Amino acid sequence: MKKIIFLLLFLMTVTGCRDQSLQNWARDIEAKKREAITQSLVVPYRQAQHEAFRNYFRALTEMAYQLKTDNGFRIKFKASLRGVDLNRYYERVFISEANWQTILQGCTKNRFFLCAEEVRSLEEVKRVFEEAVR
Repeated sequence: MKKIIFLLLFLMTVTGCRDQSLQNWARDIEAKKREAITQSLVVPYRQAQHEAFRNYFRALTEMAYQLKTDNGFRIKFKASLRGVDLNRYYERVFISEANWQTILQGCTKNRFFLCAEEVRSLEEVKRVFEEAVR
């Protein structure tokens, strides 16, 4: 049942993302990134920190999924990044490796990972983004 609800929510989010311009998405993800970084400084992690991490990493994961599965969207995404400095774009969108490692350490207690699974997927998400702009 949880999988069905998650799938429905995910599909609604993905289809809603098509209506949103990529610039708005980048601004939104940048705000979520700032919030995740701010919350990563508060330890131990409580609900507010977990929600900030989940919001940021889920948005990245959903965009990566759409880039991976929707060829038309991938073409549109690649076209929107023509003439854009990709390094600056990645700095705007992706959390730094050091901040990610800090979050991962705070999420791990006694070998148990306590945060949303999307937090672990940053490297895979980056790989999908890089493939999409090639």
